Amino acid sequence: MKRYHLLRQLKKSGALFLAAVLTLQNGFGAWGAAPYGETETAGLSSQNSSFVSFPSRFEDVMPEGYKEQYYIFSLDSKCDLTISVTFEDSSSPYGAELLDSSLSRLGISERKNGQRLVRKEVRAGTYFLRVFSMGEQEEPQPFTVSIQKMDLSASTVKKTDFSDLHMVAALQGSDSPYQMNGRSPYYTSVPNPDTGQIVWEKLENPSYSGRGVNSGGTYPMPQSYYSSWLGPVEESALPMDSIRDLEGSETYEEYDKYLQEEGIVYESGYEPAIHVQNGIALPKRYRFINGDGSEEENPGWEEHLKNAIMTYGGVTAGIYWGSLACEKPENYYFNGWEYYLLRYDNGNPVYTLANDFDRGNIAMVNHEVVIVGWDDNYSKDNFRYVIDRDVEPLPDATASNALKALPESEPEPSAKKARVQKATDSNADMEIPERGDDDDDRRPQKATDSDADYEEPEQRPKTAEEEELEEWLNSMLPEEDGAWIVRNSWGDSAGEDGYYYVSYCDRRLVSTDNAWAYEATETADNYNKMYQLTSLPYNAELIWTTTANQLMTSTVFTAEEDAADVLKAVSFDLLNNNVHYEIAVNQGDDVGKGWNEENVYASGSKMYAGYYTVRLDKTILLQPGEPFEIILKIENDGSETLAVPMVMNNSGIANIPKQKRICFLYDPAEGEDWIDMGNGFMEDNRSNNYYAYFSMKALCNDASLEEGKTEQISELEIDPDVYYPMTEHTSEENETEGEVLSGQEEETCYVYEGHILQTQEKPSLRETGQAGELDIMLPESFDLRDAGVLTPVRDQRFTNTCWAFGSTAAVESSYLLNGSNLYDFNYSSAVSLDTQLPITEEGTVLYYFDQNDEGTMDDARFCPSLLSWDNGPVEDENDKLKWEFSGDLSAVDFSELDGETDGTRMTESGEEVLLFTPKASGTLTVKVSSASDPTKTAACQVVLVEENQVDRIQIFPETMRLRVGSTQTLQVSIEGGDTETVPVFSSDNPGIASVDDKGTVIGLRRGTTVIRARAGGKEASCTVEVWDSRGSSGRGSESRQSGRSQDSSAVVGTWTMAEDGSWSFSSGETVYRDSWGYLHNPYANQGNGESGWFRFDSEGKMVVGWYQDLDGRWYYLNPVSDGSLGKMLTGWQWIPDASGREYCYYFYPDSGSPMGSMAAGLTTPDGYSVNEQGRWCVDGEEQTR
Repeated sequence: MKRYHLLRQLKKSGALFLAAVLTLQNGFGAWGAAPYGETETAGLSSQNSSFVSFPSRFEDVMPEGYKEQYYIFSLDSKCDLTISVTFEDSSSPYGAELLDSSLSRLGISERKNGQRLVRKEVRAGTYFLRVFSMGEQEEPQPFTVSIQKMDLSASTVKKTDFSDLHMVAALQGSDSPYQMNGRSPYYTSVPNPDTGQIVWEKLENPSYSGRGVNSGGTYPMPQSYYSSWLGPVEESALPMDSIRDLEGSETYEEYDKYLQEEGIVYESGYEPAIHVQNGIALPKRYRFINGDGSEEENPGWEEHLKNAIMTYGGVTAGIYWGSLACEKPENYYFNGWEYYLLRYDNGNPVYTLANDFDRGNIAMVNHEVVIVGWDDNYSKDNFRYVIDRDVEPLPDATASNALKALPESEPEPSAKKARVQKATDSNADMEIPERGDDDDDRRPQKATDSDADYEEPEQRPKTAEEEELEEWLNSMLPEEDGAWIVRNSWGDSAGEDGYYYVSYCDRRLVSTDNAWAYEATETADNYNKMYQLTSLPYNAELIWTTTANQLMTSTVFTAEEDAADVLKAVSFDLLNNNVHYEIAVNQGDDVGKGWNEENVYASGSKMYAGYYTVRLDKTILLQPGEPFEIILKIENDGSETLAVPMVMNNSGIANIPKQKRICFLYDPAEGEDWIDMGNGFMEDNRSNNYYAYFSMKALCNDASLEEGKTEQISELEIDPDVYYPMTEHTSEENETEGEVLSGQEEETCYVYEGHILQTQEKPSLRETGQAGELDIMLPESFDLRDAGVLTPVRDQRFTNTCWAFGSTAAVESSYLLNGSNLYDFNYSSAVSLDTQLPITEEGTVLYYFDQNDEGTMDDARFCPSLLSWDNGPVEDENDKLKWEFSGDLSAVDFSELDGETDGTRMTESGEEVLLFTPKASGTLTVKVSSASDPTKTAACQVVLVEENQVDRIQIFPETMRLRVGSTQTLQVSIEGGDTETVPVFSSDNPGIASVDDKGTVIGLRRGTTVIRARAGGKEASCTVEVWDSRGSSGRGSESRQSGRSQDSSAVVGTWTMAEDGSWSFSSGETVYRDSWGYLHNPYANQGNGESGWFRFDSEGKMVVGWYQDLDGRWYYLNPVSDGSLGKMLTGWQWIPDASGREYCYYFYPDSGSPMGSMAAGLTTPDGYSVNEQGRWCVDGEEQTR
């Protein structure tokens, strides 16, 4: 894996000693083939360890002088894992071992012809793949490594079926608590004649036509649905099959009423199947389209679109679907020509043909499709139009004679049924429609294969008129070859099994609307609690812009009482391309005091606008009932206007209340003060007093929640049936007028005061700057259908819901693509990251430095590489690699990296880079990714420790038992050195127990891990066992066999017996009092020693016999002096009472209940009954002996 030559000699003897200690701790493993369970790790070093992206596939060779290689990778969420190691020479086999962050074995394979490891429901965290030689080799032989999510079978694709209509019901259903009530059929908006503002009035008779669930959709409605965890849910929650079609003489409005009140009805109680963490807004084709039809195209937009399809899956995009059909039903092309209703002749419609573009109608989006591929060589001749015979030409229509020349035998194509009835001249001024299907015919009817049944007319010489017609039809063909492959939502009988080819020259596919790609790569249990201000979406036209190149938004949440919240990630929306962001989290006295560099927990850059979920560098323990503040800082280079979206009352939403002191904005162009957005601010437009919020979301893990449950906490109380007015002034009197009105009182107030909204929505993001050219090689054709990751095409039928069908299909394809083992072998398959710094057992990079020793200040040298599946050349080998950093950014200096890269922080594959110079102790996350494919990302955590005169560091307690959701703060004692030396804390497995900067540990799920404190080149550790009072549901449980001694985490110290016969224990200067300890007992096992759990009282005396903890649970500590006095007993135990009669009790043998606690009033895991006293019973009778 080492593709470069770094200086391998460790510069500091301390680092060399550490590497030796790590090697000794792991033991010296047998290099040859070994039986299962006997292979031991030989030790990590920077020379035989690499950080790699997940998933990945690559070829490698064992580094010189080593017989094992470690690949360190991270899982962001739980997944089924499959690993293979293959090699051609069976006489020189390699074995494979999977280890967790504590180097405990999860699986091993030692076959002669290749290795495969399969592990289901592997939790998020850091893992090691150890590849080791199973025999002597004269020369190192290559091997191929594959680290993947488990293969998706065809049945998995068929089972992937998310509900399209649930999204519609959640956002537009009148029974949904998340309803965008501005679309409600029960209200109407009318302009106030005095102010021109929009006033909302309740209708005596609801108007269902084009309202509510059948009103169409706009961005960012789907994005808000996903980011708020409202979905996606399984199809069974609201199946399309439950919706009936239009019946008989039923009018469209009657059908809309049925859909609103009976059909697309929201039901609560459904958990999202996955978390769609990121939505990526790809560059639109045109920066703008003027009213006269003139356009300005964004250069390179096609490359961004194609790259996204290969990387993320299907891309959902808007299109204008016109009424002209091509000869072949699977092809579609719009170049402005449309059928228009000219007049009625004896009640029969008469149509004409005209070009929208020539007549000043820019023909914006009216439908949604999913782009799933492309073909650069698809012939333009496939897009020849077929014209109806009975079309009457306009006097000024182009080629009117050609229209007259249509032959009498011309068959009537299905396209005739697809005419959209338009007024001839009024369309130039028509309002741009919402994203949805045509209101008149719901959608154009499809050309079908029925046309294939007609017989070709007998060949005869063409007349001059017919030649003119052919020449005219040829002139309507696209100018060049090439087509996008799109998936429609009209069922598999339309087009080619539901798919169409759309010409590259179609100017209304991805026109002024962003196409959207999704990353659906995380399981629904990655976080289980969300804090947000509201689940309602922002409005694309209601934004804050600045003349500065920086904006900061602050959102204040309040943690729930009696919760055990750990903040793990932050979700936010971006309106600009090429944005650098930083995220700070303030707690306690820091809340409300603005930006604090010391509280930055994440940073990075985003090439595209969209919504994103960013994991924090460290998990943050939230204090129950206390406020916490998240500040998002965004910056750009000033080449485009920087903006942030705002959640406000508008034409689609009218139920957002006013609340102070929860949302703030800092705009350097407006001065030094933070603006309270919930307190209202003056806007020039009609001098209204507006208030607004941001769409920030805080994603947490609450250990107190029942497994499998999620919770969304909204700071704003939203009622879909309550409409809020905007007051004209900030006086207390007018604030009172703006309070919530409901029921009959609300209806009365509409007559006198009205409920005012401002600004109509448009179906796209604001104008964004160019994302930049990708400079990558793309194949001439690509089709996700060939990859097997597309679900069956669905039919929206008579519902106006194409926007939901498009987004759902795109998310499904992203989920399946990212869950399969697909690689285009012409392109790189992974990213690796190597360093010369020592790598610890828990998979972190350790950097000891001394500012007085220049030789230690330039060691942060890293080398990233694009890997290929066969170690051969790839077409993107010159692709740039992008660096991102988060954590204690103030502890390092990036000036040299920024100087070498002109501030871009982008370098070449295989190039050794000095990333930073250390300034202080801290923890930094380093991440490198392919600039064109951010799914290929390798990352590592660097622990920075400044060497000084620290003589000793101690931690108390050295062992800890925590219930899931509970906390305990470690005490650290540092001797010698600077009195201001601050320890750096880390957890070997943050998924089990997380630690903050102050040493407070919280238990997250059952298991055992190690918390480490480092300072001045010294280290101390505490072994933490986490138990779960809720018991185990059986999900995610693991049985593991360690590659190291089972007693390696036991504390070794001094046992002392007092005059009264009681025992105490100390380790160094730490005396165990009022605590549990996992300790080594040298007197047990006939003097060979063993380890176990012991309990000590407040005086430090070891407890024996029965012991009850503060939660009321009973334990039994061995009272017999048999060499294991005081050790916690587990399993079935016969214990005598005061009379000597023995009863049988069961004590849990693992940490789930918790370990050692007595079972009472239940059936034990092995099927026996115990009563409330914990005694074994048969037919209700206590068993004795």
